[in-house]
Amino acid sequence: MEENQTIEQEEKMTPEEYAKARLQAIAHLKEEIKYLKVEKEYETLLADIEEAKTRRITMVAQQARFFTPQNKEVKDEGKPDIPPTPKEPKKRTLKQD
Repeated sequence: MEENQTIEQEEKMTPEEYAKARLQAIAHLKEEIKYLKVEKEYETLLADIEEAKTRRITMVAQQARFFTPQNKEVKDEGKPDIPPTPKEPKKRTLKQD
């Protein structure tokens, strides 16, 4: 119902009233642009900070990989160390006096 009233009001506006309303809308938008520019600067700074944090964390991870000794055999922490069983059992011999 409000839309109908708004449409009827726009139809009843004189060209001078329409021009005045248009200028008011333009002035309002120009005022909002000031705030939007500040918000853009704020968001850009936040993005730059997040990017710097990501680079720092990546470098720390690379340094950790570089300084960690490289083991050929990777062990699971949850499994106990069990020596490998020999492929051939040792032959038992009797003691000779």
